[in-house]
Formats: sequence, structure tokens, C-alpha cells
Amino acid sequence: MRQKKQSESIEPDVVLYTILIRGLSREGRVGEAGKMLGEMTQRGLVPDVVCYNEIIKGLCNLEKLGCFPSAVTFNALMHGLCKAGKLEEAHLLLYKMEIGRSPSLFFWLSQGSDQVLDTVSLQKKVEQMCEAGQLVDAYKLLTQVACSGVMPDIVTYNVLINGFCKAANINGALKFFKDMQNKGFSPNSVTYGTLIDGLFRIGREEDAFKIREHMLKHGCEPSFEVYRALMTWLCRKRKVSQAFRLYLEYLKNLRGREDDSINALEQCFVRGKVEQAFQGLLELDFRLRDFALAPYTILLIGFCQAEKVDEASVIFSVLDKFNININPTSCVFLIRGLSEKGRLDDAVNIFLYTLDRCFKLKSSVCEQLLNHLNLSQDKKECAIDLVHRMKSAGYLLNILANNKFPWIPYLFHILTQ
Repeated sequence: MRQKKQSESIEPDVVLYTILIRGLSREGRVGEAGKMLGEMTQRGLVPDVVCYNEIIKGLCNLEKLGCFPSAVTFNALMHGLCKAGKLEEAHLLLYKMEIGRSPSLFFWLSQGSDQVLDTVSLQKKVEQMCEAGQLVDAYKLLTQVACSGVMPDIVTYNVLINGFCKAANINGALKFFKDMQNKGFSPNSVTYGTLIDGLFRIGREEDAFKIREHMLKHGCEPSFEVYRALMTWLCRKRKVSQAFRLYLEYLKNLRGREDDSINALEQCFVRGKVEQAFQGLLELDFRLRDFALAPYTILLIGFCQAEKVDEASVIFSVLDKFNININPTSCVFLIRGLSEKGRLDDAVNIFLYTLDRCFKLKSSVCEQLLNHLNLSQDKKECAIDLVHRMKSAGYLLNILANNKFPWIPYLFHILTQ
């Protein structure tokens, strides 16, 4: 019918789509209903609450039609609950996965004063049933649990561990970490990386490295994401040399990387030959066609955080020499660091780099640079020139003019003469 309407040049509206979505959802054809929802947005129509309600009703009725939720379904729901900060509900959903597809069983276990919400309380429930002589019922309960068609997987646990870490409940995350292993699940690189990041967030650096040792001991090869988390937090703590050594350790574990070459570059770094070390790393990356900007960005920002702007500037220069675009965040850290060290010419050059690449930096970093230039006796003309360039680049100068620096409106007055 929809195709016939289109052939007659009658464009379907929201009402027509809603009727079709309702019909498909009631027939259990929720996938087709979802595609139709996507078609609406492609045509520029905005689905209303009625459209979404019909889809939701259809999803709720899937079990009646013999279509049961899979682990992927539960994982998506738990991911949403964790993002919304509803960790207890996510935990409850995990338990629903563990006890299987029976909604009545789940409802029964989760009600009353002796709620069964985790493995320990389930064990207690069975013990109570056995003590009361309800051996058959206890056996049936365990059979239903054992024969569950939907069981949590490693993704399920990773979602929950991540949720607890983000809520700064690291003990809850570590409990799930232990539980998953007791249930026969092997943590993967995502699990370890999430825990390492979570431990660093609350200042437990030593425990974070213990998790890494646990990872290596159990034969789980750390991914770059794990190394990135370690490097980022070490740099924030001004331990840039340790972060650099970790990155070299990661490189040694990659195929095609020669240990001797990497060891030689490490020695260059130790001897203070930062430019030679990073140039060698980039040459190695390009020779193996395996370049990634992230580690260089982390180390560049790390040197700025450690107030070692000389080393950070060297990394910037080497990347620029290889025609690699440095991201705005790195530029901001460099501009701030160079300005505070009084290296205003270098700070201005970095700012001009951002203008050439059409980066729009926040007003705070612009104010800081302009303020330093204005306070310097021989840089006032440079400040005027920079404001002129900012105006040409499309910066909203009125935002700066309304802020705390009284001399900025004076610069604007000069420019408008």
C-alpha cells in the first residue's frame, strides 16, 4: 500500500507511518517497524512519541511470540542503565540473565523480604528450601538456573565494571572482576584497561599496576588501549619518562619491530636526545606503515604537564617536519606552557599554526596569550597583529572584549580605526 501511495505521488506522513509501524509491531515484525522508523527520518519526518511507543510495545511482546532476548539485548540495556547511573538496576538485570528466560521466576525471586538478587542470596535461598524439606522445589530452581538459555558473557561484565568504575565504586568493580573469574569467564584486555583507568582515577596507582601484572601473569596481551590508559595517567602525574618506556615496551611486542632498534632509541631518550629519539620512532612507524598519533599526543601533553616545554616543543617540531597534523589540544597545552615560561615568540608561532589550520581555540587560552604579550614591553605590537589575524580568522572578538582584560577593547579600538 505504501508503494502504491508513493507511485500515486502521495507522500506518506507521520500518521500513515505510525499506522504501519503499529501493524508491524503487533505482528512481531519489530525489525521491519524499526527500519520504517529509520525511513521516516531519512524523509525528513520526525517520529513522535506514538511511533516510539508502538515500537516499545512490540519489543515488550516479543517473548509472547517466541522471540527471546539474547545476551546482546541485555548488554545494550545494561550499557544504557550504566550510562544513566542506574547501577543497581543494571546489576539486577545481570541477575535476570543468570536465572534465565522465565519472567515469572525472576519476579518471584526478586520480591518479598528475602529477595534473591545475587549468587550468594540464591545459595541462601536454596539452603533455606532444603532445610524446609522443599528438596524438589530447590532442585527445580537450580535446574531452571542451570538450563538458562541466556547467560551473561564477557561483554556483560565489562559493561558493569565500566559503570562501577565511572561511578567511582571501584570495590564494586573489583567484586564483579572476581565474580566473573569464579564463574569461568576470562577477563580480556577491555576488562583490564577499564579497571586500570578506574584505579588511577581514585589515586590507586600501585593497585593499577598490580592489575597489569595480573594481566600479564594470566597470558592476556595488553592492547594499546591499556598502554594508553597507563601512559595518560603517568603523564598526568608528571612521570613522562616512565610513560615513554611503557610505549617502547608496547612497540617491542609488535611484529616487525626490532628490539635493538627500539633499545637504541630508548638510549637516545635517556641521554637527552629527544629529537633523535622521536624522529627515529616516526621513521620506524612510516617504514612499517603503522603510524598512530595518539602516543605522540599523550607524550607531548605529558611534557607540558610536567612543565618541560622544551621537550614538548621538540615533539611538535618533529611531527610538523613529517607533515603530521597536530591536534588543537596539543596546541593549547603548548601555548599555555610556552606563555608561562616567557617564550612568547614560540607561543605565537603555535597559535599561528592553529590559525593556518582553521582551529578555533577557547577564549581562555587566547586571553592568556594576549595578556602575556601585552605585559611584555616589546610585544604590544605583536598583540595587535595577533588580534587582527584572529579577526580575519573569524574569532568572535566581542567575547574577549567583554572579559576581564581591560586592554583588549583598546586593541579592538585600534583595529577599527
